[in-house]
Amino acid sequence: MSLSWYPSITIDAATGTITGNSPTYYRVTARHSGRVMDVVSNSTANNAEVKQYAWNGGGNQRWEFQDAGGGYVRLVNQNSGKCLDVVSGSTADGANVIQYTCGGGTNQQWQWVATGSYFQLRARHSGKCLDVVNAGTGDGADIQQYACGTGTNQQWTRTQS
Repeated sequence: MSLSWYPSITIDAATGTITGNSPTYYRVTARHSGRVMDVVSNSTANNAEVKQYAWNGGGNQRWEFQDAGGGYVRLVNQNSGKCLDVVSGSTADGANVIQYTCGGGTNQQWQWVATGSYFQLRARHSGKCLDVVNAGTGDGADIQQYACGTGTNQQWTRTQS
């Protein structure tokens, strides 16, 4: 049985009760633009693009951080239940970031690395960082993986929403 909407449950066999704990969701905001990670067009499909947009409170802009072990997390979109994913497990600079059905792949595992009061999100499979392409500041700017640097387009915050 899959309970993806209740990743944490408590089962009390003595009383026959099952209690689910609702996940906590966050908006993930780019430092340089103040825009958030957004699954385009509220899509629930595999391969839907993830770009930055102004915060509007939609489920396509909310992410759950699920423990993936070893200091890594999976970012699961509230609207679709799919994971933030580097397309095809690519290790190349400029590889697109999409949503895809959650699995065990390290291209869906991210590490928060402190950079002052902000964080970089580093992909486990490549060691590369989540990056807003060309430090774009407008709605619809692409998000990719790229070699980690000091740019504010690779620095993020998360705020419970």
